Amino acid sequence: METYKEYLIEKRRKFHKIPEAGFMEIETTVEIIKELKKLGFKNIKYGRSIHHERLGVPDEESIKAHLRESHINADFDIKEIEEGYTGLIAEYDSGISGPKFGFRFDIDGLALEETKNKDHIPNKFAFNSKNEDFMHACGHDGHISIGLALAKYIISKKNLIGSYRFIFQGAEEGVRGGKSMADAGCAENLDYFFSSHLGMGFKTGEIGFGSVGFFATKKFDIDFIGKSSHASGAPEQGRSALLAAASLALVLNSLTQYSRGATRVNVGVLNSGTERNIVPEHAHMELEIRAEYQALLDDMESRVLKALEGTSIAFEVKNQIRLMGTSIAYNYIDEDFFEDLKNYLTSLGYNLILKPKFKASEDVSSMLKRVAEKGGKSLHFIIGSDLKSNHHTNSFDFDENSLYIGFQFYKDIIDYLNIKYKQ
Repeated sequence: METYKEYLIEKRRKFHKIPEAGFMEIETTVEIIKELKKLGFKNIKYGRSIHHERLGVPDEESIKAHLRESHINADFDIKEIEEGYTGLIAEYDSGISGPKFGFRFDIDGLALEETKNKDHIPNKFAFNSKNEDFMHACGHDGHISIGLALAKYIISKKNLIGSYRFIFQGAEEGVRGGKSMADAGCAENLDYFFSSHLGMGFKTGEIGFGSVGFFATKKFDIDFIGKSSHASGAPEQGRSALLAAASLALVLNSLTQYSRGATRVNVGVLNSGTERNIVPEHAHMELEIRAEYQALLDDMESRVLKALEGTSIAFEVKNQIRLMGTSIAYNYIDEDFFEDLKNYLTSLGYNLILKPKFKASEDVSSMLKRVAEKGGKSLHFIIGSDLKSNHHTNSFDFDENSLYIGFQFYKDIIDYLNIKYKQ
């Protein structure tokens, strides 16, 4: 398996160089398709057909500007990918009757400028981000490499049965891509479905097996429209969009906490104003709410909307609110399936941390739920990895040894379920 270790690191470093934001993972999508074709995959879907309604899509000019900075070469039609319909679905059928497997790997980067520190491993070994102001700061480059290595293994192993679906999903950050692909049917007709994440507080060699506690979430953009005026000459004629937005930010962060479960609210962006002596006419806010259970999220959303209405009335401004992303709460595990796999994987020597609470949002929850609702078995796990810095920081990096552990873990699950089906 030495070649797989080298392959995993090579692909991780390749994709670490080209981080792209959600629904702009154009070069990333093209390079994954090219690699899968090279491995021998014939059935690859991409473009509009793998998406339903998308939320939080970048504006057309942002996508065009990104394309001007990219260097994409492809011998197939990528027009729809270039329109922001990123990600892909690749399928391999062994030709032998058996279970239908599905795997999801997210592919997007984050809007962060990677550290210039010379001791940062990507800088030291020259695989740092070439896309200014973007980096892979959550491990999705590692997820891509594990997905490709698993695809390489499956298509080269001759005695496997059943079929295998690889979902490379864009726009996980902001929880936008998962629902779009799930609503388009990417997780339909599967017997088994698996997804994973690197790091998340677990050490190299640990596996958080059977993740639960996925938070429901909604992401909103709000624009406040007031009226400008001279701040000294005629302040009474102005209606400050900035003060309205700032007031709402304070109100939202003082919402009553719940005894029935954990909740979160965060105003992450607030922009307003053009000059110090002008009452600001416009303000832009980006916020998110999260909750352990869907009912709590619904109640939080109601409070946010009431606070927005009240603030707008008080400051005599108008508002426009847009839903930019959403994901469901998910806590279900098929106990018999979980116990069976747990016992087998423990016998192989894996250090399993059972049913860890994710305590964050992950839009793969839509796919996990759909598979389970249709009678399939779905499971998420965390591949432990020693981190140089926390997720979503500009010096984030993970232990590349964890890539092979993650690949091997997927492989052992597939091999076991193949053997079990044959029996």
